[in-house]
Amino acid sequence: MRLLSSRVNSLVRQIPARYADAGGQQLQRELIDFFENAPIAFHWVDEDGRIIWANRAELELLGYTSEEFIGRPAAEFHADADVIADILRRLSRHETLNNCEARLRRKDGSIRYVLISSNVLWENRKFVHTRCVTRDITERKAAEEGQRLDKHLRLLVQGVRDYAIFMLDVDGHVMTWNTGARLLKGYADDEILGTHFSRFYTGEDRLAGKPERLLTLAREQGRVEDEGWRVRKGGTRFWANVVLTALPDESGQVRQFAKITRDLTEHKQAQETLRRAHQDLEARVAERTQELSAVLKEKEQVLADLREKIQELEKFEEVVVGRELKMIALEKELESLRRGVTPQEP
Repeated sequence: MRLLSSRVNSLVRQIPARYADAGGQQLQRELIDFFENAPIAFHWVDEDGRIIWANRAELELLGYTSEEFIGRPAAEFHADADVIADILRRLSRHETLNNCEARLRRKDGSIRYVLISSNVLWENRKFVHTRCVTRDITERKAAEEGQRLDKHLRLLVQGVRDYAIFMLDVDGHVMTWNTGARLLKGYADDEILGTHFSRFYTGEDRLAGKPERLLTLAREQGRVEDEGWRVRKGGTRFWANVVLTALPDESGQVRQFAKITRDLTEHKQAQETLRRAHQDLEARVAERTQELSAVLKEKEQVLADLREKIQELEKFEEVVVGRELKMIALEKELESLRRGVTPQEP
């Protein structure tokens, strides 16, 4: 503050004497207030590159107190050492700098993009200090970068051929139309822009309110994905995978939707072919199982008949063996009788 006051006093001393008594002190106060409280960031740097004064706007821009900021090398607050080195070198060569772009690092570590305009106060050919004005262009820089990315994204989206990518307004009217959409759905730009996206749905889906329901879900959930039949120009159908994403503005209100559609007809047909193959295989397996079951039942019947025959043979064998045993016993008894009645010699 003392340094600024001395500079202001020097300026005030240049006021003609007849005005000095009347307004000199008031002017001094107003000049000090101007530099300290102006909404433009000012700072001074000495010949060694150290900050010797900064106003409130400069301190607020970078988040430091006066004690933390003043007295430190300006290079400590620059994200790019070569940029501040070039600025100081050019100033020492008596150059006046206008809108030199630089990146300053805030106390919290974040980066602010700025434009620095500066020249040097010289006294007796001696470098006294710089007179620097700092303008914060971070938001403008972000907007420019966003525009650049938007342009690249638009070019990218327009060049995509395998996906239909387009924008809808809040009510579902088509706002943009890319190459992929033209190829997939068959409509030229002048045929589709401004029309409602429900024309891509089947009559059954439109009657059921499906397009409006998907918009509502996307608005409530932020994103919705769906698969189903869609209709091309001319009425032919294709199986589509659709992702519908709500795009809110800065206030959080949904203003647009992004819609991405992919043709899955071949995939659907392959799935259907595979399903039918599975069904055919299952039918063949069931038929073969029935045939094998019938053969098995027939064999079981043969085995049952065989077991029955075996049982009959076993019973017959028991009867035969029993008869043979009885015959043997009878023969033994007869033999015993013969021996017991043998005639005596005369």
